Amino acid sequence: MSAKLSGRIVFSSGQSADYDIWSLDFDTGRLRQLTFGADWNDKPRWSPDGRSVIFVSNAGATPNICKLDVASLEVTPVIESGKWNDFPSYSPDGRHILYVSNEAGSNDVWISNPTGDKRRQVTTHEGNDNFAAWMPDGGSIVWSCDRGGDADIWIMNLDTGEQRRLNDGEGMDIQPVPSPDGRLIAFVSNRQNRPDRKSDPWRDRDLDVYMMRADGSDVVRLTANQGPDSCVNWSPDGRRLIYASARAGSSGERLRIMDVSEVVGAYEQGTLRDIESAVRGASSAKVKMDRAPLEQEIGADLDKLSFLAQILPDSILKLLHGTMHFGWERYPHWIASPVEAKASAPDLAAAPAHR
Repeated sequence: MSAKLSGRIVFSSGQSADYDIWSLDFDTGRLRQLTFGADWNDKPRWSPDGRSVIFVSNAGATPNICKLDVASLEVTPVIESGKWNDFPSYSPDGRHILYVSNEAGSNDVWISNPTGDKRRQVTTHEGNDNFAAWMPDGGSIVWSCDRGGDADIWIMNLDTGEQRRLNDGEGMDIQPVPSPDGRLIAFVSNRQNRPDRKSDPWRDRDLDVYMMRADGSDVVRLTANQGPDSCVNWSPDGRRLIYASARAGSSGERLRIMDVSEVVGAYEQGTLRDIESAVRGASSAKVKMDRAPLEQEIGADLDKLSFLAQILPDSILKLLHGTMHFGWERYPHWIASPVEAKASAPDLAAAPAHR
């Protein structure tokens, strides 16, 4: 974690039903609030050019998908179907939006054009399809589906419609996110690392971050603290993971960054044993930023315990307020700085087109 971080993240922060979208520039340290008010604004994702953010908002009667212009902070509704719409993301070429909706009855994966007026249903499972994400080539998607009983990670070729389950672990596998080169997939699961049905079948069943190859092989667990680790995403260079973590004794869910460069290298050259060895050396740290603006937005105040504020340190006072008093940070998305993005821009003319 000694290398300087670069690029920008967008994430949501808040408490209860009051979440807002924020951005943090690692190069300048600038923290900026992008949405305001008492609505639930959540699950943001950058556009490929970094000029807009797509996110979920309950400003209407139901969760809708909205677009935010980063320069002007103007918010424009994109998907307003009167149903539940969630987990939006831009395609790698910016020409389509992937999202989850119950517009047809069940939770299914849908694709739309950027303005939302041309929508098509991609999956038709009667159960729960959720947490969809694009593969880097834009020709396939991964998502979480419970058609096998509990939730597993699936992949679909958008041109052929072919669907394939990538894993079948004991537990709930959700939130799959491919690495920038598409070779690996990070995901979140409450599966047991080494289940022991005789002694304690529910030992360590909180959410943790996992990684596997894009074909579903060589699954390893990256986090193991007592407390949920979720909302995982990759750095633009594929050497780090950023995720939300609620650790024991913390005042809420905070963003953390894990250096997985050695793990990625082991996947490229080693066996599963080598990968597991590299995991043991992976380290993480909380994202450094001035969190005072985040706390001010939701009205968090240590002085509400004024009679104790004079004698106890802030770290203890925060624990006395409860985990939600100072808000949670979640659903980060990391893009390169404009200079880095221009240098590594894909050939959009060669990207596949989808109806």
